[in-house]
Amino acid sequence: MNYTALKAAITSFLNNTEAEFTADRDTFIKLGERRIYTNFELPAAEKNATSTTTQSDRFLSIPADVISISTLSTVISNVHAPIRQKGKGFIREAYPDTSSTGTPLFYEVYDHNSVQLGPVPNASISVELTYQGVPTSIVSAATTWLGDNFEHLLLYASMAEGYIFMKGDADLLAQYEARYSEEVLKVDANVVKKAAGGNRYERA
Repeated sequence: MNYTALKAAITSFLNNTEAEFTADRDTFIKLGERRIYTNFELPAAEKNATSTTTQSDRFLSIPADVISISTLSTVISNVHAPIRQKGKGFIREAYPDTSSTGTPLFYEVYDHNSVQLGPVPNASISVELTYQGVPTSIVSAATTWLGDNFEHLLLYASMAEGYIFMKGDADLLAQYEARYSEEVLKVDANVVKKAAGGNRYERA
């Protein structure tokens, strides 16, 4: 399903041609996409980024479109070494002395812009990040992997967001959410099937 067909389907299913509604269809679609990519680790959302730590700075910036981090590694002399994720508070407890530095072994998510490293980097060290990020929306791309492979999931996610905007009947909204949940199960089964066949996009 491409962007034009998706917009038409949302209008038709929700039977709403009011100017305010049609003007906000792109927002419903983007919210629907975000809902899906937050719930699943799908191939279209897998991304990679490289960066460099700053000596004596325990924070490392992460891309603005990160939904979830898959792996973080140091790269020294072309050798990758994992930096393992820990829960909130671990870094400060394990490495209370910020003047004590070394090659980072652990990280914790600090906020939506950065992670905190432990120990504090003792040099500028190359790092590589793989993560689930926000893919290009069908609104701007016209066609996307999600629209091509899971068009009903995208449609019902967008419809649910649109009906919430309409402040529609709660029972009918529940039906749209139920249809979305049915499509979620199909995606889940599909991803598990791929993982069983050796596909690297196994759902977390």
